Amino acid sequence: MKKKALFSLILAIVAIMWAGTAQAQAEDYELLIAGVQVTSDNCNDLSVIDGITGTAVYDPATNTLTLDNATIRTTATYDEGIGLWNKLKRLTIRLIGENSIISEQSMGLYNHISRTLTITGSGKLTVKGSQTAEEELDQRGIINRGVLIVSDCTLEVSGGVTGLSSGYWRFVRCNMRIKGGGINTDKYKGSISYVCDGIPDFKGCKITSPKKFYWKKFLDGENVRFSLFGDDDKVVTDWVTIESTPSDYDL
Repeated sequence: MKKKALFSLILAIVAIMWAGTAQAQAEDYELLIAGVQVTSDNCNDLSVIDGITGTAVYDPATNTLTLDNATIRTTATYDEGIGLWNKLKRLTIRLIGENSIISEQSMGLYNHISRTLTITGSGKLTVKGSQTAEEELDQRGIINRGVLIVSDCTLEVSGGVTGLSSGYWRFVRCNMRIKGGGINTDKYKGSISYVCDGIPDFKGCKITSPKKFYWKKFLDGENVRFSLFGDDDKVVTDWVTIESTPSDYDL
C-alpha cells in the first residue's frame, strides 16, 4: 500500500508540473514572418525575429499587424523563405511610414486558402518576391489564395515571374505599382495573373498605365482565370500603375 501511495503521489506531482509547463508555453498564431511563427511571446516586438528591423507588432485581439518603418528580409528558400505567410482567417496589415517585405529566394507574401487579408494605412509597403529562385512558384510578389483588399495606402509589388497572382482582389482608393516579368512557358503569367472570381474590383481608383489593356479570360483546368493583357494581345510584364481618383470618393 505504501508503494501504491508513493506512486500515486509521484503521478500527481508530475501532472502538476506538466500543467505548469503547458501554461507557460507560448500560444502560436497562424502567421509566419521570415519563416518564423508569430507567438504570444514575440508578438509585441517582432524585431526579435532575425531579418526584421524597425517596429513590427501583432495584436491578436484585433488580428492586426502594424508595420512602422519596418523591413522584413529573408534569404531562406521555399516555404521557409516566404516573407509573410498569412494563415489567419482574417488579418489586417496597418502601414505607418516606409515598409518592405523582401524575399531573395521565395515569394514575398502568401495569403492562404480562404483567408481575408486587408492592407491599409497611411504608409507604404514594398513587397519583392525573388527574381532568381530555382522554382517559378517562388518568383512571385504576392500569391493570394483567398480575398485580398488594398485600401487607402500605397503598395508596390514585384516578382521575377508574377507581381499579383490568384484569388479575389479589391482595390479601394489606393496607389499601386505592380510588375511581373513573365515566363516563356506560360503566356498568361505577368504583372497581374491568374486572378479568380472575376476581374478585380476597383473603388475610388483605376489602372492608369498601361493606357490600353483588357482582362484576358481563360481556363486553368476547369477553373476560369483572368490575366491583364496589353493592346499587343500579350500579357503585361511591365509596371502596372493604379492611381486613386478623388472624384470617385464617397461623400
